[in-house]
Amino acid sequence: KPLPADPPRLELTLDSLLQAACSAARGSAQGISGWRYEHIRFFLPGDGSGGGAGSCALLTVAQCLAAGNAPPSLLRLIASGRSFALNKDTKGDKVRSITIGDVLRR
Repeated sequence: KPLPADPPRLELTLDSLLQAACSAARGSAQGISGWRYEHIRFFLPGDGSGGGAGSCALLTVAQCLAAGNAPPSLLRLIASGRSFALNKDTKGDKVRSITIGDVLRR
Protein backbone atom coordinates (compact mmCIF):
# COMPACT_ATOMS: atom_id res chain seq x y z
CA LYS A 1 0.00 0.00 0.00
CA PRO A 2 1.55 3.35 -0.99
CA LEU A 3 2.19 5.99 1.63
CA PRO A 4 -0.21 8.92 1.70
CA ALA A 5 1.00 12.03 -0.11
CA ASP A 6 0.70 14.06 3.10
CA PRO A 7 1.34 11.70 6.06
CA PRO A 8 0.05 12.78 9.47
CA ARG A 9 2.52 14.75 11.57
CA LEU A 10 3.94 13.22 14.70
CA GLU A 11 2.57 15.03 17.74
CA LEU A 12 5.13 15.46 20.50
CA THR A 13 4.05 16.81 23.86
CA LEU A 14 5.98 17.45 27.03
CA ASP A 15 4.11 14.54 28.64
CA SER A 16 5.07 12.09 25.86
CA LEU A 17 8.69 13.27 25.99
CA LEU A 18 8.75 12.85 29.78
CA GLN A 19 7.21 9.38 29.54
CA ALA A 20 9.76 8.27 26.93
CA ALA A 21 12.71 9.67 28.88
CA CYS A 22 11.57 8.13 32.18
CA SER A 23 10.90 4.70 30.69
CA ALA A 24 14.34 4.51 29.04
CA ALA A 25 17.03 2.45 30.73
CA ARG A 26 19.47 4.35 32.92
CA GLY A 27 23.10 4.09 31.88
CA SER A 28 22.35 3.48 28.20
CA ALA A 29 25.30 4.29 26.00
CA GLN A 30 25.44 7.71 24.41
CA GLY A 31 25.32 8.17 20.69
CA ILE A 32 27.22 10.56 18.47
CA SER A 33 26.03 13.66 20.40
CA GLY A 34 27.33 12.31 23.70
CA TRP A 35 23.90 12.70 25.33
CA ARG A 36 22.42 10.03 27.56
CA TYR A 37 18.81 9.70 28.72
CA GLU A 38 19.92 11.18 32.04
CA HIS A 39 20.81 14.40 30.23
CA ILE A 40 17.31 14.62 28.77
CA ARG A 41 15.73 13.82 32.15
CA PHE A 42 17.69 16.72 33.67
CA PHE A 43 15.65 19.17 31.57
CA LEU A 44 12.31 17.58 32.38
CA PRO A 45 10.44 17.91 35.67
CA GLY A 46 10.26 14.59 37.49
CA ASP A 47 6.70 15.18 38.63
CA GLY A 48 5.37 15.92 35.14
CA SER A 49 4.57 19.54 36.03
CA GLY A 50 6.23 20.85 32.88
CA GLY A 51 6.97 24.46 32.38
CA GLY A 52 10.65 25.33 32.85
CA ALA A 53 12.71 27.01 30.15
CA GLY A 54 14.88 23.91 29.74
CA SER A 55 11.91 21.62 29.16
CA CYS A 56 10.38 24.04 26.65
CA ALA A 57 13.67 24.26 24.76
CA LEU A 58 14.07 20.48 24.73
CA LEU A 59 10.50 20.02 23.50
CA THR A 60 11.12 22.55 20.71
CA VAL A 61 14.27 20.70 19.62
CA ALA A 62 12.43 17.35 19.66
CA GLN A 63 9.51 18.76 17.65
CA CYS A 64 11.85 20.29 15.06
CA LEU A 65 13.77 17.03 14.66
CA ALA A 66 10.54 15.00 14.36
CA ALA A 67 9.27 17.35 11.66
CA GLY A 68 12.61 17.34 9.81
CA ASN A 69 13.01 21.07 10.44
CA ALA A 70 16.72 21.11 11.19
CA PRO A 71 19.85 21.76 9.17
CA PRO A 72 20.60 18.78 6.89
CA SER A 73 24.03 18.37 8.49
CA LEU A 74 22.41 17.96 11.93
CA LEU A 75 19.85 15.48 10.59
CA ARG A 76 22.66 13.42 9.02
CA LEU A 77 24.63 13.53 12.27
CA ILE A 78 21.63 12.40 14.36
CA ALA A 79 20.88 9.64 11.82
CA SER A 80 24.40 8.26 12.14
CA GLY A 81 25.71 6.24 15.04
CA ARG A 82 28.77 5.52 17.11
CA SER A 83 30.29 2.17 16.14
CA PHE A 84 32.78 -0.21 17.68
CA ALA A 85 33.66 -3.91 17.43
CA LEU A 86 33.45 -6.66 20.06
CA ASN A 87 35.32 -9.96 19.87
CA LYS A 88 32.96 -12.87 19.25
CA ASP A 89 35.48 -15.52 20.26
CA THR A 90 38.52 -15.83 22.52
CA LYS A 91 40.95 -15.89 19.59
CA GLY A 92 39.73 -12.55 18.33
CA ASP A 93 39.21 -13.99 14.84
CA LYS A 94 35.60 -12.89 14.64
CA VAL A 95 34.12 -9.56 15.62
CA ARG A 96 30.61 -8.26 16.03
CA SER A 97 30.02 -4.68 15.00
CA ILE A 98 27.88 -2.60 17.34
CA THR A 99 26.34 0.73 16.37
CA ILE A 100 24.68 2.97 18.94
CA GLY A 101 22.04 5.37 17.68
CA ASP A 102 21.75 8.80 19.21
CA VAL A 103 19.42 9.41 22.16
CA LEU A 104 17.72 12.26 20.30
CA ARG A 105 16.77 9.83 17.55
CA ARG A 106 15.76 6.92 19.77
